[in-house]
Amino acid sequence: MENGTIDTYESQGGLGAGNNGSVRRFESQTGLERYAVKRPLDPSPVELGVLKLEGELFKKVYPNEEVLFKATSNSDGRLVMPLFPGGNFHETLKKYPNRIGEIIVAVALELQRVHGKGVIHGDIKYDNVIIEEKNGVFNAKFVDFGWAYKNPGEARTITSQCPYWATERTQTKIKLKADTSQDVFSFGWMLSFAHRTAKKIPKEFHPFIINSQSKNPQQRPNLKLFLKTNLRPILGEHYSSLAIANIESYQAMRAIGLSKPYIKKAFDNPEKFAQMQALGLNKAYTEKAFDNPEQFAQMQDLGLNKAYTQKAFDNPEQFAQMQALGLNKAYTQKAFDNPEQFAQMQDQSLGLNKAYI
Repeated sequence: MENGTIDTYESQGGLGAGNNGSVRRFESQTGLERYAVKRPLDPSPVELGVLKLEGELFKKVYPNEEVLFKATSNSDGRLVMPLFPGGNFHETLKKYPNRIGEIIVAVALELQRVHGKGVIHGDIKYDNVIIEEKNGVFNAKFVDFGWAYKNPGEARTITSQCPYWATERTQTKIKLKADTSQDVFSFGWMLSFAHRTAKKIPKEFHPFIINSQSKNPQQRPNLKLFLKTNLRPILGEHYSSLAIANIESYQAMRAIGLSKPYIKKAFDNPEKFAQMQALGLNKAYTEKAFDNPEQFAQMQDLGLNKAYTQKAFDNPEQFAQMQALGLNKAYTQKAFDNPEQFAQMQDQSLGLNKAYI
Protein backbone atom coordinates (compact mmCIF):
# COMPACT_ATOMS: atom_id res chain seq x y z
CA MET A 1 0.00 0.00 0.00
CA GLU A 2 1.23 3.49 -0.78
CA ASN A 3 3.12 5.12 2.10
CA GLY A 4 2.41 2.02 4.15
CA THR A 5 -1.18 2.99 4.93
CA ILE A 6 -4.56 2.33 3.42
CA ASP A 7 -5.70 5.83 4.44
CA THR A 8 -4.24 7.21 1.22
CA TYR A 9 -6.77 5.28 -0.90
CA GLU A 10 -10.06 6.86 -1.87
CA SER A 11 -13.16 5.36 -3.43
CA GLN A 12 -13.71 6.45 -7.03
CA GLY A 13 -17.19 4.94 -7.35
CA GLY A 14 -18.68 1.60 -8.28
CA LEU A 15 -17.43 -0.73 -11.00
CA GLY A 16 -20.54 -2.89 -11.08
CA ALA A 17 -22.39 -5.67 -9.32
CA GLY A 18 -23.23 -9.26 -10.16
CA ASN A 19 -24.59 -12.38 -8.51
CA ASN A 20 -21.51 -12.78 -6.33
CA GLY A 21 -20.86 -9.24 -5.14
CA SER A 22 -20.49 -5.53 -5.75
CA VAL A 23 -17.19 -3.92 -6.75
CA ARG A 24 -15.85 -0.44 -6.09
CA ARG A 25 -12.75 1.28 -7.48
CA PHE A 26 -10.11 2.68 -5.14
CA GLU A 27 -7.14 4.87 -6.09
CA SER A 28 -4.15 6.22 -4.21
CA GLN A 29 -4.02 9.98 -3.82
CA THR A 30 -1.36 10.15 -6.52
CA GLY A 31 -3.46 7.99 -8.85
CA LEU A 32 -0.49 5.66 -9.39
CA GLU A 33 -2.11 2.63 -7.77
CA ARG A 34 -5.61 1.34 -8.47
CA TYR A 35 -7.52 -1.50 -6.90
CA ALA A 36 -10.92 -3.14 -7.17
CA VAL A 37 -12.55 -3.96 -3.85
CA LYS A 38 -15.32 -6.57 -3.84
CA ARG A 39 -17.77 -7.49 -1.08
CA PRO A 40 -20.66 -9.99 -0.97
CA LEU A 41 -23.92 -8.65 -2.38
CA ASP A 42 -25.92 -10.52 0.26
CA PRO A 43 -23.52 -11.17 3.14
CA SER A 44 -23.64 -14.72 4.49
CA PRO A 45 -21.11 -17.36 5.52
CA VAL A 46 -21.64 -19.12 2.17
CA GLU A 47 -21.07 -15.95 0.12
CA LEU A 48 -18.03 -15.12 2.22
CA GLY A 49 -16.59 -18.54 1.36
CA VAL A 50 -17.23 -17.88 -2.35
CA LEU A 51 -15.40 -14.54 -2.07
CA LYS A 52 -12.45 -16.20 -0.36
CA LEU A 53 -12.25 -18.86 -3.09
CA GLU A 54 -12.34 -16.13 -5.74
CA GLY A 55 -9.33 -14.50 -4.14
CA GLU A 56 -7.45 -17.81 -3.99
CA LEU A 57 -8.09 -18.57 -7.67
CA PHE A 58 -7.24 -15.01 -8.75
CA LYS A 59 -3.93 -15.31 -6.89
CA LYS A 60 -3.29 -18.72 -8.44
CA VAL A 61 -3.65 -17.24 -11.93
CA TYR A 62 -1.80 -13.99 -11.17
CA PRO A 63 0.69 -14.88 -8.40
CA ASN A 64 2.73 -11.70 -8.80
CA GLU A 65 -0.25 -9.41 -8.21
CA GLU A 66 -1.32 -8.02 -4.85
CA VAL A 67 -4.50 -9.80 -3.77
CA LEU A 68 -5.91 -9.51 -0.25
CA PHE A 69 -8.95 -11.19 1.35
CA LYS A 70 -10.17 -10.02 4.74
CA ALA A 71 -13.23 -11.24 6.61
CA THR A 72 -14.86 -8.42 8.60
CA SER A 73 -17.33 -10.79 10.28
CA ASN A 74 -18.47 -14.40 9.91
CA SER A 75 -20.66 -13.36 6.96
CA ASP A 76 -19.03 -10.30 5.39
CA GLY A 77 -15.61 -9.34 4.05
CA ARG A 78 -13.59 -7.65 1.35
CA LEU A 79 -11.48 -8.86 -1.54
CA VAL A 80 -8.86 -6.42 -2.85
CA MET A 81 -7.57 -7.04 -6.38
CA PRO A 82 -5.53 -5.03 -8.90
CA LEU A 83 -7.19 -2.96 -11.60
CA PHE A 84 -5.41 -3.99 -14.78
CA PRO A 85 -4.62 -1.25 -17.32
CA GLY A 86 -6.36 -1.30 -20.69
CA GLY A 87 -9.87 -1.59 -22.06
CA ASN A 88 -12.40 -4.40 -22.19
CA PHE A 89 -12.77 -6.68 -25.21
CA HIS A 90 -15.32 -4.52 -27.05
CA GLU A 91 -13.46 -1.28 -26.33
CA THR A 92 -10.22 -2.77 -27.66
CA LEU A 93 -11.87 -4.07 -30.85
CA LYS A 94 -13.29 -0.63 -31.56
CA LYS A 95 -9.99 1.11 -30.83
CA TYR A 96 -7.96 -1.21 -33.07
CA PRO A 97 -10.36 -2.29 -35.85
CA ASN A 98 -7.52 -3.34 -38.15
CA ARG A 99 -5.95 -5.70 -35.60
CA ILE A 100 -8.93 -7.79 -34.51
CA GLY A 101 -7.20 -11.08 -35.26
CA GLU A 102 -4.27 -10.18 -33.00
CA ILE A 103 -6.64 -9.26 -30.20
CA ILE A 104 -8.54 -12.55 -30.43
CA VAL A 105 -5.30 -14.56 -30.36
CA ALA A 106 -4.09 -12.54 -27.35
CA VAL A 107 -7.24 -13.51 -25.43
CA ALA A 108 -6.89 -17.16 -26.47
CA LEU A 109 -3.26 -17.22 -25.31
CA GLU A 110 -4.16 -15.88 -21.89
CA LEU A 111 -7.07 -18.30 -21.60
CA GLN A 112 -4.68 -21.17 -22.36
CA ARG A 113 -2.34 -19.84 -19.65
CA VAL A 114 -5.23 -19.68 -17.15
CA HIS A 115 -6.15 -23.27 -17.98
CA GLY A 116 -2.52 -24.25 -17.50
CA LYS A 117 -2.82 -22.98 -13.93
CA GLY A 118 -5.59 -25.50 -13.30
CA VAL A 119 -8.36 -22.90 -13.29
CA ILE A 120 -11.56 -22.61 -15.33
CA HIS A 121 -12.70 -18.97 -15.42
CA GLY A 122 -16.35 -19.90 -15.71
CA ASP A 123 -17.72 -16.47 -16.66
CA ILE A 124 -16.00 -15.27 -19.83
CA LYS A 125 -17.67 -12.23 -21.36
CA TYR A 126 -16.45 -9.03 -22.97
CA ASP A 127 -16.23 -6.94 -19.78
CA ASN A 128 -14.33 -9.66 -17.90
CA VAL A 129 -11.43 -9.44 -20.37
CA ILE A 130 -9.03 -6.49 -20.10
CA ILE A 131 -6.57 -5.89 -22.93
CA GLU A 132 -3.58 -3.56 -23.03
CA GLU A 133 -1.56 -2.65 -26.11
CA LYS A 134 2.09 -2.11 -25.23
CA ASN A 135 5.26 -2.25 -27.33
CA GLY A 136 3.05 -3.14 -30.29
CA VAL A 137 1.72 -6.28 -28.60
CA PHE A 138 -1.72 -7.03 -27.13
CA ASN A 139 -1.78 -8.65 -23.70
CA ALA A 140 -5.04 -9.86 -22.17
CA LYS A 141 -5.98 -10.36 -18.53
CA PHE A 142 -9.07 -11.94 -17.05
CA VAL A 143 -10.97 -10.37 -14.17
CA ASP A 144 -13.91 -11.39 -11.97
CA PHE A 145 -13.18 -14.95 -10.90
CA GLY A 146 -16.44 -15.09 -8.96
CA TRP A 147 -17.63 -18.14 -10.94
CA ALA A 148 -14.22 -19.77 -11.36
CA TYR A 149 -13.44 -23.32 -10.32
CA LYS A 150 -10.50 -25.70 -10.18
CA ASN A 151 -9.59 -28.23 -12.85
CA PRO A 152 -9.58 -31.10 -12.08
CA GLY A 153 -12.60 -30.57 -9.91
CA GLU A 154 -16.31 -29.97 -10.10
CA ALA A 155 -17.80 -27.35 -12.41
CA ARG A 156 -20.07 -24.70 -10.99
CA THR A 157 -23.56 -24.95 -12.43
CA ILE A 158 -26.88 -23.11 -12.20
CA THR A 159 -30.51 -24.14 -12.48
CA SER A 160 -31.40 -21.10 -14.60
CA GLN A 161 -30.48 -20.10 -18.14
CA CYS A 162 -27.35 -18.22 -19.19
CA PRO A 163 -26.76 -17.89 -22.94
CA TYR A 164 -22.99 -17.51 -22.80
CA TRP A 165 -22.36 -20.43 -20.45
CA ALA A 166 -21.82 -23.95 -21.77
CA THR A 167 -25.23 -25.60 -22.06
CA GLU A 168 -24.30 -28.46 -19.72
CA ARG A 169 -23.65 -25.95 -16.90
CA THR A 170 -27.13 -24.43 -17.04
CA GLN A 171 -30.58 -25.63 -16.02
CA THR A 172 -29.15 -28.57 -14.13
CA LYS A 173 -28.67 -29.94 -10.64
CA ILE A 174 -26.41 -32.76 -11.82
CA LYS A 175 -22.79 -32.71 -10.69
CA LEU A 176 -20.48 -31.95 -13.59
CA LYS A 177 -16.73 -32.37 -14.02
CA ALA A 178 -14.70 -29.27 -14.79
CA ASP A 179 -13.53 -29.12 -18.40
CA THR A 180 -11.70 -26.49 -20.45
CA SER A 181 -14.33 -26.81 -23.18
CA GLN A 182 -16.72 -24.97 -20.86
CA ASP A 183 -14.61 -21.83 -21.19
CA VAL A 184 -14.18 -22.42 -24.93
CA PHE A 185 -17.98 -22.25 -25.30
CA SER A 186 -18.08 -18.87 -23.52
CA PHE A 187 -15.09 -17.57 -25.48
CA GLY A 188 -16.79 -18.44 -28.75
CA TRP A 189 -20.05 -16.88 -27.59
CA MET A 190 -18.15 -13.69 -26.68
CA LEU A 191 -16.73 -13.51 -30.21
CA SER A 192 -20.19 -14.05 -31.70
CA PHE A 193 -21.67 -11.35 -29.49
CA ALA A 194 -18.89 -8.93 -30.46
CA HIS A 195 -19.57 -9.69 -34.14
CA ARG A 196 -23.19 -8.63 -33.65
CA THR A 197 -22.71 -5.64 -31.36
CA ALA A 198 -19.13 -4.28 -31.54
CA LYS A 199 -16.98 -5.11 -34.58
CA LYS A 200 -17.20 -7.72 -37.29
CA ILE A 201 -15.02 -10.74 -36.55
CA PRO A 202 -12.84 -11.87 -39.51
CA LYS A 203 -14.18 -14.86 -41.45
CA GLU A 204 -11.24 -17.09 -40.56
CA PHE A 205 -12.54 -17.21 -36.98
CA HIS A 206 -16.12 -18.12 -37.91
CA PRO A 207 -15.58 -21.93 -37.89
CA PHE A 208 -14.16 -21.67 -34.37
CA ILE A 209 -17.17 -19.65 -33.23
CA ILE A 210 -19.69 -22.05 -34.77
CA ASN A 211 -18.03 -25.21 -33.44
CA SER A 212 -17.52 -23.71 -29.98
CA GLN A 213 -21.29 -23.55 -29.53
CA SER A 214 -21.78 -27.29 -29.88
CA LYS A 215 -23.86 -28.87 -27.14
CA ASN A 216 -21.41 -31.75 -27.21
CA PRO A 217 -18.28 -30.65 -25.30
CA GLN A 218 -16.12 -33.12 -27.23
CA GLN A 219 -17.00 -31.42 -30.52
CA ARG A 220 -15.87 -27.99 -29.39
CA PRO A 221 -12.52 -26.70 -30.71
CA ASN A 222 -9.29 -27.55 -28.95
CA LEU A 223 -7.72 -24.29 -27.77
CA LYS A 224 -4.16 -25.54 -28.31
CA LEU A 225 -4.90 -26.45 -31.93
CA PHE A 226 -6.59 -23.09 -32.45
CA LEU A 227 -3.48 -21.33 -31.16
CA LYS A 228 -1.15 -23.53 -33.20
CA THR A 229 -3.03 -22.58 -36.37
CA ASN A 230 -2.72 -18.88 -35.59
CA LEU A 231 0.85 -18.88 -34.28
CA ARG A 232 2.41 -21.06 -36.98
CA PRO A 233 2.44 -18.28 -39.65
CA ILE A 234 4.21 -15.99 -37.17
CA LEU A 235 6.66 -18.28 -35.36
CA GLY A 236 6.91 -21.31 -37.61
CA GLU A 237 6.23 -24.93 -36.70
CA HIS A 238 8.99 -25.41 -34.12
CA TYR A 239 8.63 -22.20 -32.15
CA SER A 240 4.82 -22.17 -32.23
CA SER A 241 4.93 -25.63 -30.61
CA LEU A 242 7.36 -24.33 -27.99
CA ALA A 243 5.12 -21.31 -27.35
CA ILE A 244 2.09 -23.47 -26.60
CA ALA A 245 4.06 -25.99 -24.55
CA ASN A 246 5.66 -23.16 -22.54
CA ILE A 247 2.71 -20.76 -22.44
CA GLU A 248 3.84 -19.05 -19.23
CA SER A 249 7.20 -18.12 -20.71
CA TYR A 250 5.69 -17.09 -24.04
CA GLN A 251 3.23 -14.78 -22.33
CA ALA A 252 6.11 -13.24 -20.39
CA MET A 253 7.95 -12.64 -23.68
CA ARG A 254 4.89 -10.99 -25.18
CA ALA A 255 4.29 -8.91 -22.05
CA ILE A 256 7.63 -7.13 -22.46
CA GLY A 257 7.18 -6.87 -26.23
CA LEU A 258 9.98 -9.11 -27.50
CA SER A 259 10.21 -9.31 -31.29
CA LYS A 260 10.36 -12.61 -33.17
CA PRO A 261 14.20 -12.88 -33.23
CA TYR A 262 14.42 -12.38 -29.46
CA ILE A 263 11.49 -14.73 -28.82
CA LYS A 264 13.51 -17.39 -30.61
CA LYS A 265 16.58 -16.55 -28.52
CA ALA A 266 14.48 -16.79 -25.36
CA PHE A 267 13.17 -20.23 -26.32
CA ASP A 268 16.66 -21.37 -27.29
CA ASN A 269 18.03 -20.17 -23.92
CA PRO A 270 15.22 -20.81 -21.41
CA GLU A 271 17.43 -20.69 -18.31
CA LYS A 272 18.92 -17.35 -19.33
CA PHE A 273 15.47 -15.92 -20.04
CA ALA A 274 14.27 -17.14 -16.64
CA GLN A 275 17.16 -15.24 -15.04
CA MET A 276 16.21 -12.08 -16.94
CA GLN A 277 12.60 -12.46 -15.82
CA ALA A 278 13.66 -13.01 -12.21
CA LEU A 279 15.53 -9.70 -12.39
CA GLY A 280 12.51 -7.96 -13.93
CA LEU A 281 14.38 -6.73 -17.01
CA ASN A 282 12.30 -4.85 -19.56
CA LYS A 283 12.44 -5.30 -23.32
CA ALA A 284 15.51 -3.13 -23.90
CA TYR A 285 17.65 -4.77 -21.22
CA THR A 286 16.46 -8.28 -22.11
CA GLU A 287 17.65 -7.64 -25.66
CA LYS A 288 20.98 -6.33 -24.36
CA ALA A 289 21.37 -9.45 -22.23
CA PHE A 290 20.80 -11.71 -25.24
CA ASP A 291 23.11 -9.61 -27.42
CA ASN A 292 25.86 -9.73 -24.79
CA PRO A 293 25.62 -13.22 -23.26
CA GLU A 294 29.13 -13.29 -21.78
CA GLN A 295 28.68 -9.99 -19.98
CA PHE A 296 25.28 -11.06 -18.68
CA ALA A 297 26.80 -14.29 -17.38
CA GLN A 298 29.43 -12.24 -15.55
CA MET A 299 26.72 -10.06 -14.00
CA GLN A 300 24.86 -13.18 -12.89
CA ASP A 301 28.01 -14.71 -11.44
CA LEU A 302 28.54 -11.56 -9.37
CA GLY A 303 24.91 -11.63 -8.21
CA LEU A 304 24.10 -8.12 -9.44
CA ASN A 305 20.49 -7.07 -8.91
CA LYS A 306 18.29 -5.38 -11.50
CA ALA A 307 19.55 -1.84 -10.84
CA TYR A 308 23.25 -2.74 -11.12
CA THR A 309 22.67 -5.08 -14.07
CA GLN A 310 21.14 -2.13 -15.91
CA LYS A 311 24.06 0.10 -14.91
CA ALA A 312 26.48 -2.52 -16.20
CA PHE A 313 24.70 -2.64 -19.57
CA ASP A 314 24.54 1.15 -19.73
CA ASN A 315 28.27 1.41 -19.00
CA PRO A 316 29.87 -1.59 -20.74
CA GLU A 317 33.42 -0.16 -20.85
CA GLN A 318 33.43 0.58 -17.14
CA PHE A 319 32.02 -2.86 -16.35
CA ALA A 320 34.75 -4.46 -18.48
CA GLN A 321 37.34 -2.53 -16.45
CA MET A 322 35.77 -3.79 -13.21
CA GLN A 323 35.86 -7.34 -14.51
CA ALA A 324 39.50 -6.97 -15.61
CA LEU A 325 40.34 -5.89 -12.06
CA GLY A 326 38.43 -8.86 -10.63
CA LEU A 327 36.17 -6.73 -8.44
CA ASN A 328 33.59 -8.63 -6.43
CA LYS A 329 29.91 -7.68 -6.11
CA ALA A 330 30.39 -5.17 -3.29
CA TYR A 331 33.21 -3.26 -5.02
CA THR A 332 31.50 -3.41 -8.41
CA GLN A 333 28.48 -1.72 -6.84
CA LYS A 334 30.71 0.88 -5.17
CA ALA A 335 32.37 1.59 -8.50
CA PHE A 336 29.00 2.17 -10.16
CA ASP A 337 27.83 4.32 -7.24
CA ASN A 338 30.98 6.45 -7.48
CA PRO A 339 31.75 6.68 -11.21
CA GLU A 340 33.96 9.77 -11.00
CA GLN A 341 36.17 8.28 -8.31
CA PHE A 342 36.42 5.00 -10.21
CA ALA A 343 37.43 6.89 -13.36
CA GLN A 344 40.16 8.66 -11.40
CA MET A 345 41.41 5.32 -10.07
CA GLN A 346 41.48 3.97 -13.59
CA ASP A 347 43.43 6.95 -14.91
CA GLN A 348 46.63 5.68 -16.44
CA SER A 349 48.67 8.10 -14.37
CA LEU A 350 47.53 6.22 -11.23
CA GLY A 351 47.32 2.70 -12.53
CA LEU A 352 45.77 1.42 -9.30
CA ASN A 353 45.30 -2.32 -9.14
CA LYS A 354 42.51 -4.25 -7.41
CA ALA A 355 44.12 -4.11 -3.96
CA TYR A 356 44.53 -0.34 -3.92
CA ILE A 357 41.05 0.27 -5.34
